[in-house]
Amino acid sequence: MNQSNNTIVSVIMSVYNGARYLRDSIDSILHQTFQHFELVIINDGSTDDTVKILEEINDHRIVLLNQENLGLTKSLNRGARISNGKYIARQDADDISLPNRLEQQVKFLNENPDIGFVGGSYLLIDENSSQLKIIEVKNNPPLLKTTLLKRNIFAHGSCMFRKDLFNDIGGYREEFRYAQDIDLWLRMSEVALPGWVESPPLYKQRVHLNSVGREKNNLQKKFAETAMQAAAKRINGTSDHELIADLKDCKVNNHKRFQSLSSETEKLLLENRILLTNAKGHIIRKNIVLKKQSLGDSAKMDFQFFFLAIFLISYIPQNLRIKISKIVANIFS
Repeated sequence: MNQSNNTIVSVIMSVYNGARYLRDSIDSILHQTFQHFELVIINDGSTDDTVKILEEINDHRIVLLNQENLGLTKSLNRGARISNGKYIARQDADDISLPNRLEQQVKFLNENPDIGFVGGSYLLIDENSSQLKIIEVKNNPPLLKTTLLKRNIFAHGSCMFRKDLFNDIGGYREEFRYAQDIDLWLRMSEVALPGWVESPPLYKQRVHLNSVGREKNNLQKKFAETAMQAAAKRINGTSDHELIADLKDCKVNNHKRFQSLSSETEKLLLENRILLTNAKGHIIRKNIVLKKQSLGDSAKMDFQFFFLAIFLISYIPQNLRIKISKIVANIFS
């Protein structure tokens, strides 16, 4: 259905084998307080129950595209091309948009014409939807712009941007199979400012702690580094063409940081990272309980033990951390 007459926001979602969380993710958009939107869903060659779930949802605001597997970047560009909205909002298929997300971001962009794209505070949640951490910063556009040159603070799925700006800079660069959002934010920031909605969290981003692919994670870091290096070249008035061309055949073993690590060491490092995140989540949840009720000395000592364990794991030398990671894992199990 063509909704171009009343569509202000086009929400773009690409899904590949995302059946587990898909229905909840879609429902979080369909139940927004802001209603002038379309939800463009690209089924990127899924082989699980994704197709069945999509066929069961009957809503005139959904535009569904089925295709062979092309990857996230190409899928998002395809969805953007057919979108009708003045603004484009992203939504990942395993994440949740809180009810007033679209309303708050549309209001922000309407009131700030110098802002090209906007994020907002968001929650990190685990596979079981338990809260791990809140990400929130101040809305300081110049500072947000310079921060992006060092690290990405925006959750891809939580952002909304102007479609005209997206088209003017050429959309997502399809050389970026990973970190396509960071490259997009950096290029947008060269012609418009980033913004941040300072409010309670608008989005829940799911972190898959127990299924983190080492190779994918390393490639994500490599592509993110390249995006920032390319931005630095453009700022200095030089072309980033060679850097981007090198991404075509980029493989994980090209990333120097991981060339000398054995498979067993890499596994231990991954387990250690998962352990740290789980433990931090446990501390956050226990801290909430401590604030709500008075606990005995034994419970307080338990909390202090977890905090001390995190401190030690984070700051002891890497070689020692690898050796004790399994021991610490047994303590937390």
